Amino acid sequence: MQSIENIEAVYFVGIKGVGMTALALIYKEMGKNVGGVDSNEVFLTDEVLRKNAISYCHGFDKKNIDSFFTGYTKTKGLVVFTGANGGRNNLEVHYVLKKGISVLSHAEALAIAFQFKKQIVVSGTHGKTTTSAWVAHLLTKLGKHPSYAIGAPSIGTLGNPGHWGTGAYAVLEGDEYITDPSSDPTPRFHYLNPFLTVITSIEYDHPDAYRTLDDVYDSFITLIKKTKKEGSVIACIDNDLTAIKLKPFEKQITSYGFSDRGDIQVLPTDQQEPETTFFLKEKGRTFGPFTIRLAGLHNVLNATAALIAVRACGISFEAASAHLSSFTGTKRRMEVVRIRGKQLFLDDYAHHPTEIRALLQAVKSRYPNRPIIALFQPHTYSRTQALLGEFGKSFQMADIVGIADIFASKREEKNPSIDAKRLVREIAKHHHAVFYVHDADEFLEKISSEMQADAILITVGAGDIYRWHETFSQKLP
Repeated sequence: MQSIENIEAVYFVGIKGVGMTALALIYKEMGKNVGGVDSNEVFLTDEVLRKNAISYCHGFDKKNIDSFFTGYTKTKGLVVFTGANGGRNNLEVHYVLKKGISVLSHAEALAIAFQFKKQIVVSGTHGKTTTSAWVAHLLTKLGKHPSYAIGAPSIGTLGNPGHWGTGAYAVLEGDEYITDPSSDPTPRFHYLNPFLTVITSIEYDHPDAYRTLDDVYDSFITLIKKTKKEGSVIACIDNDLTAIKLKPFEKQITSYGFSDRGDIQVLPTDQQEPETTFFLKEKGRTFGPFTIRLAGLHNVLNATAALIAVRACGISFEAASAHLSSFTGTKRRMEVVRIRGKQLFLDDYAHHPTEIRALLQAVKSRYPNRPIIALFQPHTYSRTQALLGEFGKSFQMADIVGIADIFASKREEKNPSIDAKRLVREIAKHHHAVFYVHDADEFLEKISSEMQADAILITVGAGDIYRWHETFSQKLP
């Protein structure tokens, strides 16, 4: 791969993915000509691409490549792909390889873009998007002019999820998923070279990529080993197994959590709408109060990780705390979609049992006396099957639960042995009011008599369940 400085045109195969969109924005701000291709499905990233004048084709075709690279020599072009849409086996990627134009996976292209920056890699099974956005927000507010690449359609206080900054730091969301199921099993974050690594949580996920929980831990341990000696690692060790697994690296790690075994302990919190207040204790000294606008104990931990990360960049807790509460989160994280009288319509990306429990706990803590109606769209056959029992126990804090059909990843084939109705039966072992729904109209029909004047309706899942709010708005004006 030639130097990125010599590249003039960058084409993204699967440009609408959140990670690809963020990187496309970065390369555009570098001064490259940026374009790409994707399916004609509606994505939340369509709007940010349009606002930033990044054009793209619908439908994969060799002609797209010829058209985009007209006027450029092959040494001036770069094509970036992800594991979706066939990965390296995508017909456009195959065509580019034959033409001799450089091809990189998203993980490689992200690493090369920031190879000369101090990389703050925020990783974890849960919380990495919010935490990385929070770190970028704080560094921006405190004049550090960071670059950032974050896997969200947009960030409340920053706008675009990708930015090429003039400062030394680059805040990168580190994804543990494999680079390309068809050709490269390398965990995506292993291509990065962290100056600072943040690990928010480690749990079993991505059963299509990891056989066991130990395999997941091994991937994070490799990331720790890749962290520069002059840098540091920040890790939440509230999970007992995580504390054990990371103990050999304790001299390199600044640990945190609600547990008193960490270097920095989060003290009891006050969750009063619309704010949450907490304190931190380190070596007998108490810091705070810190105030955040996001609900839930999981967001207290996310905020704590962000505070520790920016302190590692030379910013005191006191200086950072002044900007902590101005962070409003990212799109699809407990997002308020609509308010109808006293009724509240929310949307969230949670797709793992732990995330669902944390989300519902956050909603319950902020709105303790209001009925909660959760509509969940499972994400991937493999995850639904592997974590079926845990999913069954994760909805206790919701009063009513609707389950939509499984949203299949483009990386997997349909599995007839698992479906939404089987998940309903599993949840019914622990919940008295759960049902299957085929579409938004059927869901509204089933909850019509239960939709109290102060009800909270929240759509949950990593697929396209957020689009059901369009029907809710039409049928519940």
